[in-house]
Amino acid sequence: MSDSLRIRKKAETKLAISTVAESLFIKNGYQHTTLSDIADAANVSQRTIFSYFPSKESIIFHEYEDKMAEIIDYLNENKAGDILTSLVTFRDADTQTPPPQKVEAARRALVKDNKELHDYFSSLLMNLETKFVELLANERGISPDSIQAHMVAAVLRSSFNFAEEHGHDDHEKTHEAVLKFIDAGLRASITAS
Repeated sequence: MSDSLRIRKKAETKLAISTVAESLFIKNGYQHTTLSDIADAANVSQRTIFSYFPSKESIIFHEYEDKMAEIIDYLNENKAGDILTSLVTFRDADTQTPPPQKVEAARRALVKDNKELHDYFSSLLMNLETKFVELLANERGISPDSIQAHMVAAVLRSSFNFAEEHGHDDHEKTHEAVLKFIDAGLRASITAS
């Protein structure tokens, strides 16, 4: 089997598992869906599920985890502009089509109604915030312990959280407004320093 076929098959299996799991979570509830249920419906073993997803929660959030990793990689590699400009460039270049609103709404409801999922998503956002602090501190030549780095990173994290809680309807407008707000705040804090 060629490498490209193997990669395609792995991607198809991962997608099949996550699609089946998501439909079972929506139908039966997150707590009432077991890994055995998912494995049976996806026609794979539980071991196969764990080779693609480290936890049951990660099945729901794998797209976010992948997207967050892409964002951090992009910001680390993009030395041409500042982080805020790079985030806009990344967003504008992102060609991934969001899931249908009905699916998004059902997934948001699952997360909202389940503390375990809500906490998992919050931990993903906190990891992203920590990375933003590091990148901002390096870019601006300020301490990673500075209030500016933490405030900007917290606002960025909050914008991702807002987009998750409210869906993709005005995702672009939300991020644009947040980036303008942050830029104005950074300019003011630099002037005041």
